[in-house]
Amino acid sequence: MNRIKILRFLIAFGLMFYPALSNGQTGSSQQPGLINNSQVSEPDFSMIGYATVARDGVETTTGGKNGEVIVIETLEQLIAWGAKREDNYNAETVIIKGKIEANPSVLITIKRGKDISILGDSESNGGFAELKNISLNIRDYSNVIVRNLKIHEVFYPNDCLTIDHCHHVWIDHCEFHSKIGPGIGVDTYDGLLDIKKGSHNVTVSWCYFHDHMKTILIGHSDNNGEQDKNLQVTFHHNWFSNTDGRNPSLRFGLVHYFNNYLENISDYGFAVRNGAHAKIENCHFESVNTPIATDKFKGHGYACVSGCIYTGSCTEADNQVSDPVDCEFWDNQIPYSYQLEDVQTVKSSVQEYAGVGKVKLTTSGKQFIQNNDFEVENYTFSEAEGAIRICINGSKNQEIQISVYSITGEKIYSGKAEVIQGNQQIKIPLQKNLKGICILAITSPSKKETFKLFGN
Repeated sequence: MNRIKILRFLIAFGLMFYPALSNGQTGSSQQPGLINNSQVSEPDFSMIGYATVARDGVETTTGGKNGEVIVIETLEQLIAWGAKREDNYNAETVIIKGKIEANPSVLITIKRGKDISILGDSESNGGFAELKNISLNIRDYSNVIVRNLKIHEVFYPNDCLTIDHCHHVWIDHCEFHSKIGPGIGVDTYDGLLDIKKGSHNVTVSWCYFHDHMKTILIGHSDNNGEQDKNLQVTFHHNWFSNTDGRNPSLRFGLVHYFNNYLENISDYGFAVRNGAHAKIENCHFESVNTPIATDKFKGHGYACVSGCIYTGSCTEADNQVSDPVDCEFWDNQIPYSYQLEDVQTVKSSVQEYAGVGKVKLTTSGKQFIQNNDFEVENYTFSEAEGAIRICINGSKNQEIQISVYSITGEKIYSGKAEVIQGNQQIKIPLQKNLKGICILAITSPSKKETFKLFGN
């Protein structure tokens, strides 16, 4: 080979690894080159995407920054904390430690409030926290961060994580999965992540979704277009593996979807429907039956696709994308800066850095410390009286909040009581009998205690 031929070869080889096009540019599909994992350095895990953009009175997503820090280690504590966050607008960070499991399924509903972070403890085994068969439903909330948390095997009809009518949400370095195989039907589990009811300014980054049938639903109904046209989500550097469909399925709203890696998908990757818009950039689809579809379901969707590669058993021809794709729509729809990763390295970086245990989380703010505001001496439930009696010793005169929940999170009783200094008995009349295991939560301004109650 003469020098001119060698030079041409080197130039052509070098172009294979030329950096991906940045925001606002388009590129054609590329064929994969060989990438050494050692070439992929640790990325910058800073928040980017719609969660960073000012809107509705929120400058950017900060979660529970500068608020109290609470450590949760038990199911009872988690249920009580979720109830405490109802109509709560104080900044707060929760650190979940270790593994918490429920049987049967438990739904934790966190509604009407703002400014929370739910973080998996980096010091726990494996460097993350884990919820099994426990569903988190966050609704009517703003400024929410969920990071380093594994949620899995949540039985139907609950999802692992639901975001309903929320804005400014960052879901980062989480893992979601169930099981698939013999005996597992399409409705054994529901969704891994649902983003619904007009939620906007949402970013989902560096998460791992796997071994599931119905992965992510964005927009829950064909009949909710007026609200769901506001849906607005950024997905980047997520790993979808061994799933069936909904990676995601998008109705009405818009999604910016870049540098994601999808492998072994038995039905479809990204379905865009009901007039929704998706900008799909520099993603790697490997052995995906239908990588991208715009007419698989009711209502044409608009998919502006560029810079993606297709390997394994799939090719670009397996896309079911029809005109119009409406790429011009995106000219003024991305008000944030981002840098596309070279599509050739997406698989390596996502497999290396997506999921839990990849980030070391530190928290700032005041540690929530339980003090001796009160001590519960004993408590009993009387079926004959239909009431709970609590013997409590108060260190000072103050007001406390008393709540009772079923093991599934249903509120049975909530009320306030005056505690005086010294010993006293408080009677809590109930409107209905307790059944099974219930949770008694007693909260003062600086202390929270939870107890198990056993009903009929």
